[in-house]
Amino acid sequence: MRALATLRSHTVTLLVTIGALAAVVAAAVVATGSGPPSVSFREPGHWVYNRIERAAFHVDAGTRRVDARVDVPSAAGDPLAVLQGHRQGFVVAREAVSPFARAALTVGAPAPTGHDEVPVGVEVVGGPYLVYPQAGTIVRLGEPPTSVEVGGPVGTPVHTADGTVWVHRPDTGEVCGLRSGAVTLDCAASTAPDAVGALTVVAGRPAWLDTAAGTLTIDAGTPVAVGTDLTGPVLVGQADGTGRLPVVVPGRGALVLADPGGSTPVVVDLGPGRYAAPAAVGNVVAVLDLDRGRLRTFDATGAPLRSIDLAPGATGPTRGEDGRLYVDDPQGTATTVVEPDGSATTVTTGGTSSAGVARAVAEVSAGGTPAGTDPDGAPVVVPRAPTAVAVKRQGDVLTVSWRAPAGVVDHYTVVLDRAVATTTTATSATLHSTVDRPVRVAVSATNAAGTGPLSAAVTASAAVVRPGAPVGLTLAADARRPSAFAPSWTAPDLGGGDLVRYEVSLMSATGVRTTRTTTATSLPPVTGEPCAVPYTVSVRAVTRTPGGRLLTGPPTTATSATRSRSGCAVRMALAAKADGDDTITVTATDGGGATGPCALSVGGEIRWSGTCGDRARTRIAVGGLDSETTYTVVLTARNPDGTTIRTDPVSVTTD
Repeated sequence: MRALATLRSHTVTLLVTIGALAAVVAAAVVATGSGPPSVSFREPGHWVYNRIERAAFHVDAGTRRVDARVDVPSAAGDPLAVLQGHRQGFVVAREAVSPFARAALTVGAPAPTGHDEVPVGVEVVGGPYLVYPQAGTIVRLGEPPTSVEVGGPVGTPVHTADGTVWVHRPDTGEVCGLRSGAVTLDCAASTAPDAVGALTVVAGRPAWLDTAAGTLTIDAGTPVAVGTDLTGPVLVGQADGTGRLPVVVPGRGALVLADPGGSTPVVVDLGPGRYAAPAAVGNVVAVLDLDRGRLRTFDATGAPLRSIDLAPGATGPTRGEDGRLYVDDPQGTATTVVEPDGSATTVTTGGTSSAGVARAVAEVSAGGTPAGTDPDGAPVVVPRAPTAVAVKRQGDVLTVSWRAPAGVVDHYTVVLDRAVATTTTATSATLHSTVDRPVRVAVSATNAAGTGPLSAAVTASAAVVRPGAPVGLTLAADARRPSAFAPSWTAPDLGGGDLVRYEVSLMSATGVRTTRTTTATSLPPVTGEPCAVPYTVSVRAVTRTPGGRLLTGPPTTATSATRSRSGCAVRMALAAKADGDDTITVTATDGGGATGPCALSVGGEIRWSGTCGDRARTRIAVGGLDSETTYTVVLTARNPDGTTIRTDPVSVTTD
């Protein structure tokens, strides 16, 4: 990164308070131990949203057990994550954020996010934060929440220990930090515009990994060669561990442990596959193999430590404020905690017999498979059938979850339409099936004594998926009205849902956006502002599933024809004369240009405002002036494209 010549500050937009906690939805609270049900939680630990029980569970970092639960009402929407702050927790959905009180653990009224994208959650001192990469918005959650606009789309955020959230703006190259408690951005550093690479944190400071050049730059320091090929897409850890920055190069199937000092990097062969971004804590680096549902850990030298089988579709690893790594089950029924020494524990959430009980993860070594024993020394018996089997469909992906039976279980077998689909040691699995027909799913448990009976079968209905993008969007021009056009399109594949509406967005070249809705595949002719062409039009379909959920499809976009913009500036001539000892009369004459708002300044003070242009002559009397005094008169007007013009100054002396 290079230091900028000046420090630029970005203005801040304050949001309204998320919701009065007096109007809360009652929520059941469960606390373990001998303390009272009202549990105070600290930043250490991790919140997990259990989709099966629709409740958030807090995993205590020290005991690695669940120590608090809060039920999430339907008003909170479809939660994506649960974030914790110093005084509140926040249930984050795509469309709204719902706070819950620290002491009482009751969920408050949801507040709309105002954004149509999935945010990136950041837990850090002074936070938590939500970052909307496409909108270029950083939101600090709290009372009240604070929103800061970066000015353009940003990459994946990172954070430093002092509570600063850092983002990189690709179009300008700016690297901006929002410090704890601040309401403006510090954008004093930058990369080259459109630089290829990733923002990260090294030695507690923001750093830029230039994958094209193969260099790492900390703050405004000298770029240091990484020493290995990083071309192509890479997955960069949010921060370094003990002197090593983890980078996964999917094209090579390799984990690179780069040395910020420039020494030879460690390269670990991961093999082909899909991987999540790596994470480092202490001397441990963790990589999640998405294809195999396996978490692999290594030390700083690249030596393998553990290989942990998880449910397919697990998310993470993410680094908590407490210096631990967390990997969540896709349904939130468990989270795996990785300590800085490399040890790992899986903590289940919800359920009855397994609720809040920590259990050791199954470690798979190169030479064999894990063996299960009864921790109480009792004879191992064939397990009963798993209970509470549930299936959630998203397109051709089925996420199956269940409740473990009592006793020892070595693994589970998931049956799809009477055929074995997969085996797993977790209490959930991700399957694939065709979307055009219902399927039946059942689960059995196996231990050293044998395989138990299948659970009751659960049916997953044929999928209703998001609608496609409308096809063939055209903007038919009107020969008589150069700025008019008529949008029309062909209906997309609705994905099995029922059409609710089409959402049509019209954005002028001057940045003014209007929206319209219709159930037809066209709009009546739209007459735009002649000085605001061309217009960019986007159309997307919104459907409803049988369960009532709204699904919004991707947009299709077209741009109207560009017309000549001659005459798109306000042209005014100014004259002034004295009209008594304390009054002057100013005449503003239109020169044949556009119409726009204008203001008259007399002696540096705004004395009149109105509309100029439209081939009109405007006479303005300005009184209350000092006698025998010379005043400078200037007219300022705003053009339709947002620019401003000023007339030549005119001097006039009162009598």
